[in-house]
Amino acid sequence: MAKVILKDLKKVYPNTEKKKKVKKGEEPQEKKSNLQITDEGVVAVQQFSLEIADKEFIVLVGPSGCGKSTTLRMIAGLEDITSGELWIGDKLMNDVEPKDRDIAMVFQNYALYPHMTVYENMAFSLKLKKVPKDEIDKKVRQAAEILDITQYLDRKPKALSGGQRQRVAIGRAIVRDPAVFLMDEPLSNLDAKLRVTMRTEIRRIQQKLGITAIYVTHDQSEAMSISDRIVLMKLGVLQQNDLPQNLYDQPANQFVADFLGNPPINNLRGVVKGGRFELEDGSASCDCSLCAGAGEGRRVTLALRAESAVVGQEGPLSCEVTSIYQMGKEEMAYLRFGNSEFRAYISVEDGLKRGQKVNVALRGRGVFLFDTETGERIA
Repeated sequence: MAKVILKDLKKVYPNTEKKKKVKKGEEPQEKKSNLQITDEGVVAVQQFSLEIADKEFIVLVGPSGCGKSTTLRMIAGLEDITSGELWIGDKLMNDVEPKDRDIAMVFQNYALYPHMTVYENMAFSLKLKKVPKDEIDKKVRQAAEILDITQYLDRKPKALSGGQRQRVAIGRAIVRDPAVFLMDEPLSNLDAKLRVTMRTEIRRIQQKLGITAIYVTHDQSEAMSISDRIVLMKLGVLQQNDLPQNLYDQPANQFVADFLGNPPINNLRGVVKGGRFELEDGSASCDCSLCAGAGEGRRVTLALRAESAVVGQEGPLSCEVTSIYQMGKEEMAYLRFGNSEFRAYISVEDGLKRGQKVNVALRGRGVFLFDTETGERIA
């Protein structure tokens, strides 16, 4: 197993498109892109630094196009590194061929050979390395036992379910006994129920084998449930790197707060006036201790998680219940504050009705104040 270090990794895709000639009288049209475009090309990953401990399970997460898969592919050697350093163990890997990096990768689409049995699929990479037959047999059967697929070794992939195929793909990686285990959205093709089961299995296998694992997903629930640490990315830039609960409780900026959490965090946009929070349209205001020292007239976003908005007789926010949705023992109430609306959990026993006037207190760790323009956290 091995420690992985990424030092200021950068990936730039050179501009290959020819500039179109602009007819006389026409304005040149710029191609829209959220990624940074320089004279070098499109910057997919920028100054990415990360240290991954031996046997640690790291999850790279973020929206589509954030650079998480590109980062994983640079580690695997499937993408060239524009600048920066990649170390696996005590060896610099920038110019090392993928087959010599002592890594194993599990892809989204399983990538199994349809004409081979499960046993042959799992043994294939070892045969290429000319590993002795008895050792191949031992490794394949050990991996099959760990993954509970021994009974399927003589079957071909078409005779397996999605979850079974994914186990075979994982088994094919395990038999190589890699220093680093890379997984690129391995569960995205499975149904929701099977994804929950398989992510628990992947975590169990990683802990049992003591493998350093780097896992890519866009699913925040998946990231929160299986990782030792989460690395959240946006537009090729690392936004926050911390324990899952710390990202939820202490987001570094508004993007992090918005990305994590279900239901999504409530965002009330306003300004600081006289030390109070006032909605940007002036329709309502409230006392807000977080606004102290934020700066008079500053445009801010008061962000609160549904569980931190406590509905009762006391509280700084005077609201009206607009709708209520049943969620078993709990209910989700939609509350109108001025011309804005936000969500809060309530108890069935509260007996709240639509149109009822209530006060809301802000309690717990899920209340934040962000600068509206920059997204930086103020408090």
